[in-house]
Amino acid sequence: EVAPPARRDVRAGEIAMGAAAQRARWEHSRVLAFIGVLDGNGTGASANAGPGLNVDIPVFSRNQGAIGRAEAEVDRAGRQYSAVRAQVVADVRSASVRVRQAEQSIASWRDEIVPSLEVEQKQAEGAYQAGEIPLFALLDVNRRLVDGRTRLLDAEADVRRATIVLERSMGRSCQSR
Repeated sequence: EVAPPARRDVRAGEIAMGAAAQRARWEHSRVLAFIGVLDGNGTGASANAGPGLNVDIPVFSRNQGAIGRAEAEVDRAGRQYSAVRAQVVADVRSASVRVRQAEQSIASWRDEIVPSLEVEQKQAEGAYQAGEIPLFALLDVNRRLVDGRTRLLDAEADVRRATIVLERSMGRSCQSR
């Protein structure tokens, strides 16, 4: 699976890897650097101090220290990028599982449980009208129906929350529907 490029942390990892690779290429290209001191006042005096340029001359080491440091930075940036990608993939998988579970829950409440409670409530009303059951039994059935409808609404809210988490984990913004 590929980590969503829309995630800012993934994009930051890509940029960090590119910057580290650029630094490594630059260090590899540095073979010789010069130290120079310019004549500040233009008089040519031998003891004249003026603006200057001080740069390392990696002649004997061929810049191995800086190259090694740059290559280690490339390796570190690559490992950090891989860790971020793995975390994003785990976040997306986890969020998609939660969405599926919430959708299954809402389906069972909407298609099975609440309709059976509505049928039970109609039957209890008929039985109460006929004098077959007492009022508290009818009220208990009505309470269970209200609880079932409340659970259905909770399940719908769970689906929306899980969808928002999934959209965020994929790096998308959520639009109100």
